[in-house]
Amino acid sequence: MAHLFEFRNQIVNVDGKQRLQYFAKLNGPEEDEFYLGFNAKYKNNIGIARYARKGDLQQYNPDDYSGKYGFWSTFIYPTSTVESSNSFLCTNTYDRAFFTFTFLQFAAHVPNGDFVCFLREMLQLPQAADYFPRLKLINGRIYYQPAQGKPSPLESDTSTQQLMEYLNPSVLQIEEQELLCCARLVHWTLYHAEAREMQVKHGIALFQKNMPVYDRKFGLNGYPASVCLMICDILHQGRGKVNEIKSAIDTGKNYQKAFNNLCQIGLSNYGSRITGLKKVVGELTEAGKLNMVYDSNSKNFIPA
Repeated sequence: MAHLFEFRNQIVNVDGKQRLQYFAKLNGPEEDEFYLGFNAKYKNNIGIARYARKGDLQQYNPDDYSGKYGFWSTFIYPTSTVESSNSFLCTNTYDRAFFTFTFLQFAAHVPNGDFVCFLREMLQLPQAADYFPRLKLINGRIYYQPAQGKPSPLESDTSTQQLMEYLNPSVLQIEEQELLCCARLVHWTLYHAEAREMQVKHGIALFQKNMPVYDRKFGLNGYPASVCLMICDILHQGRGKVNEIKSAIDTGKNYQKAFNNLCQIGLSNYGSRITGLKKVVGELTEAGKLNMVYDSNSKNFIPA
């Protein structure tokens, strides 16, 4: 049976500012309420933003997944830290993507992109009919199935506009459908480990797919993990261009200098993110968890 949700909102004072917060719960007197996010404004857009909160238990810890994914679980950790403070519940609906979710902020606006691939596989989980009863996976594509009539595709190789507007009808205001889709994904993630595992699976797969591509662009065989993960983060966020990266790592294999150069890319606009990355990389290095180099032949990391 499809889950039904109730919603409420309240105005709270956060750091001297009034903030409208949203909460949801499944219908029923015994159900627990959970936090959805707050009313966020970005330029002329309005939407929901949910970041990590004190007391959140649903946070990514690489040690929980190293048995299955090996070093890759550590490799993505700096980026997940600066993307969401490792929150599996991270959500935003106020920018051009219309809907962004997961600890790596998968965005719905990219055809065949990270969010689309993630949602396709989520719809194959046993709980899918409870959370998204109208969404169906047909021939590998996400379709909307009305109560009567034929299903219609929400995404293709060229567009996800219909999927974006299903999840969030507009970025001009917060709609009930937008709240409902946020509630569905947050609740699913809160109460089902399979949903959290799916985030990790797709996050690691994304970085595993990207590394051989970046290796062909930049020649990363033998490069330390710290340099590789910084390149991945720059391109994941989109704060730098290929030419900038090539110039930064052209150091005659002085890898520390290459890392330092990469940290300068986008520094004026994204200083706090880069500071966060350097902090996590430093902690992992001190703990001996980044002593790996990229191997082009195996498309994997091996001990340095």
